[in-house]
Amino acid sequence: MAKEDEVSKKISGVKWPECLGPQEFIDRIKEKYGSVKINREIPASRELLPDTKRIIDEVCRFYVVKHAEIMGKQRGKTNEARNVAIYLTRKPRLDTFREIGDQYKIDNDGMVRSVFERMRKRLTADRDLVWKIEKLQGAIKKSQEGT
Repeated sequence: MAKEDEVSKKISGVKWPECLGPQEFIDRIKEKYGSVKINREIPASRELLPDTKRIIDEVCRFYVVKHAEIMGKQRGKTNEARNVAIYLTRKPRLDTFREIGDQYKIDNDGMVRSVFERMRKRLTADRDLVWKIEKLQGAIKKSQEGT
């Protein structure tokens, strides 16, 4: 009976969830179909991609930094881990710069755009950074498979 109430509550709203079921099932669906290109005509297709929390967790693990270092502002210092996390949030998910700013506690979406563009330019010249991004993308996908 409790399951029926939970399902009824989820589908009673205007916007239905992209997928119903236990978290393991949802993660499996995201892993299997999330890498497919986002369809702009189907906004819910973005929901199949890894969420920002998963991206941040993997970046923290890879760079051996705390969550607060990714979210914190450091004026005048380069924070590669934070920049990579922002890049990985924008690249596959196509979140708007404003959405990313909200997620990373950045008030100015122009600053998010600037970080993304700087990372894109660095990736054309820095093979080590390309390797790191590829490793992280693999880790994010594997962490999605494991849950």
